[in-house]
Amino acid sequence: MRSDASIDEESLRRYADWLAGQGVRGLAVNVDTGEGPHLFPEERLRVLEIVAEETRGRALVVAGLAASFTEQARRIAADTARAGADALLVFPIPAYQGEPLDPEIPASYHRAVAEASGLPLIAFQLQPALGGVNFSAEAIERIMGIDGVVAIKEASFDAKRFVETARLVESLPSAPTVLNGNDNFLLEAYLLGAEGALLGFGTLAAREQVQLHRAARERDLPRAFELRDMLQPLCDVIFAPPVRDYRARIKLVGLRGVGVFLPTFAGAGGRTGEELAAFARRAEDLGFDSVWATDHLLHQSRFYAVPWLDPIVSLTYVAAATSRLRLGTSVLVLPTRQPVVLAKQVATLQALADERYILGVGTGWDDREFQAVGQRRAERGGRTDESITILRRLLAGEPVTYEGRYYQLRDVAVGPAMRSPLRLWTAGGRQLPHEASPERPVMAPAVLRRIAASDGWIARPTSLPSPISEDLAEIRAALAAAGRDPGTFTAAHENFLHLVPTEDRAKALAEQRRAYTAIMGDGRPFEYFEQVYLTGTPSEIVEKLRARMAIGVEYLILHTLEPSTAQLDLWAEHVLPHLVAR
Repeated sequence: MRSDASIDEESLRRYADWLAGQGVRGLAVNVDTGEGPHLFPEERLRVLEIVAEETRGRALVVAGLAASFTEQARRIAADTARAGADALLVFPIPAYQGEPLDPEIPASYHRAVAEASGLPLIAFQLQPALGGVNFSAEAIERIMGIDGVVAIKEASFDAKRFVETARLVESLPSAPTVLNGNDNFLLEAYLLGAEGALLGFGTLAAREQVQLHRAARERDLPRAFELRDMLQPLCDVIFAPPVRDYRARIKLVGLRGVGVFLPTFAGAGGRTGEELAAFARRAEDLGFDSVWATDHLLHQSRFYAVPWLDPIVSLTYVAAATSRLRLGTSVLVLPTRQPVVLAKQVATLQALADERYILGVGTGWDDREFQAVGQRRAERGGRTDESITILRRLLAGEPVTYEGRYYQLRDVAVGPAMRSPLRLWTAGGRQLPHEASPERPVMAPAVLRRIAASDGWIARPTSLPSPISEDLAEIRAALAAAGRDPGTFTAAHENFLHLVPTEDRAKALAEQRRAYTAIMGDGRPFEYFEQVYLTGTPSEIVEKLRARMAIGVEYLILHTLEPSTAQLDLWAEHVLPHLVAR
């Protein structure tokens, strides 16, 4: 949702797409965790349509059905079926309140919904404290005996009742499925009879919950308990008293996304397109949100010892090998590129990649690169601002006439036009000072203005949590002064990571020293890298990332220092599961 309570359709599409890629069998829409209860009927149908469009063929879409009386439920059920739902989760209604509950009341209600929708139904036993009801054994038998009722979500939050319900359902001739809805005992529910789960908590650490389910079913108990011990503390925080606050708590956890840089550096062995494609495909399989490429026209600088492939060409290549991953540059050195030529390149990439590209830009720092393209470093800020103006207009499909200090255009149009606005993130800000750095450790006023006019900000990899926090405070103030909705702005941070799977700190640092020096040369000492980059043991690296998240970083972009996909696997195992609030 946006801050004005409207649906952020683009973010919803990305989120549904991401969830569908986490290994889940289905997505529950318009249920209790999230904004579903606070949407108008037409908004709920729109949310359902969007999720169905994004996930069709990859995950089933289970729509929540919440009504006050039977005829209303019939109409909602029919509308929901037309909007693309694959199944319905049938919420309890007010008529269930009061004891004893006549078993025919819930049975007739489910029967009416099944007839109106023609969809499979999941009954819902929900603890009374959350507005639900604990069904009697007779009521469960009648509901489960209705044609079309295929499962029950058991969410009594009572282990004894869960076991009794699971045993009863397992004994029925129709063999319905028992789905765990008890967020307070994740693993235990599988061991006590649940065949699957339909959890509000599933919106977080989805892949790890899929792995927990698999480990439990395969009776790999050491792995299952390891995952349980990782997930349950977070779940307990989300659903701590007062339980009604769990929706708000969920929104405070985690990140908008984690992206990875392609290994576009080319060492002695060069770099092949298949290496990049394999890296991107593995990132997509592991659930990363995006892949990025950096821009270094020249090499053998004071900071980088190896050449780098062109970022736009590299991203275009991997776009053909992926379907979900967003693509980004961090950062494209904008003043070294002619804006009309760049607009054509971006328009082509967006057309071929279904507009997955985020244009991350910066002003650059290497004097040699400016000289190589016939420019002066002192012009970089002005050229960057003019290029941004020209690019936005050209990519929107406008014929552009422009009279600037550096660029002059007369009725220039570049196609194809983008269907949606360009996503532009700008880099800059403070960093930890070092005598070799060509940049001052400040947030320059011109840079702040440029960031506040962008869709996102990329904090420097050489910046620590404290200066990032200072930068963010200034950026938020600038956004507010401009009347910008902060919900439409992304605070990102890129950093370098070479993970060594050991808690032996000396061993980890020795291997990291080798990896960093191979790519970055010796222009700065490794002791500086230790301060600003993600070095140390896996637990130390997680703490460094959490420190950045704690001060407002919403999106992480991780640089690899080796082309092997083994680093991606290590990150997915040792880092991603821990990037949640404690």
